[in-house]
Amino acid sequence: MNTGNSMSVSTAIFYGKVKKKRTELALPADESEDEIGFSDHENDVDWTVDESSDGDISADEELQFEAEEGIVPTTEERDQEEVRAALCPPFQKTKNLKWRKKRSTAAVPEWKGSLPHAGNVKEPIEYFRCLLSRNIIEEMVFQSNLYAIQCDPTMPLNVTFEEMEQFLGICFHMSVHGLPHTRMFWSTKTRVDCVADTMSMKRWEAIKRFLHFANNDG
Repeated sequence: MNTGNSMSVSTAIFYGKVKKKRTELALPADESEDEIGFSDHENDVDWTVDESSDGDISADEELQFEAEEGIVPTTEERDQEEVRAALCPPFQKTKNLKWRKKRSTAAVPEWKGSLPHAGNVKEPIEYFRCLLSRNIIEEMVFQSNLYAIQCDPTMPLNVTFEEMEQFLGICFHMSVHGLPHTRMFWSTKTRVDCVADTMSMKRWEAIKRFLHFANNDG
């Protein structure tokens, strides 16, 4: 683990030292095996057991033990101990946790504006021509016919201005009245009259194939 002074913390200091009290048994002096009595009672040997702890010792007991053993921690060890205490604060269990419902996204403000009143309602074809002017459609007609000749001079497209308007109108209607496949608009079971009666399927697919907006050789 790297800190500001690039010092390393040993695992013994990081996880803490566990020192247990030593129990020493004094052997009887100058006694032979015949003089030593055996007993089945467990109370013949005194064991020192500290029931107040689970094997861990406190910091004061550790310092007292080190003082008794003549162990004096170095300055580096004390710095490492301070770093370990700063990086690993004691765990504190939080009680009485309660879940609360909270919006994950900010609320969208309500629009309080108003749209202008349409004084003059136009026909759908007029809105269509406001979106695609005559100059734009004428350029599409010219570039599409040119591209068809560039692909195969023997099979010109010869699309007209009116056909291009019809083609674009069918595309707009297909985007609103969606079907899995475009050919279903001309199919017997799924026929859409406003599409099938305006243009044949082969003519619509031919215009779609050669539809162009700019000269590739330019």
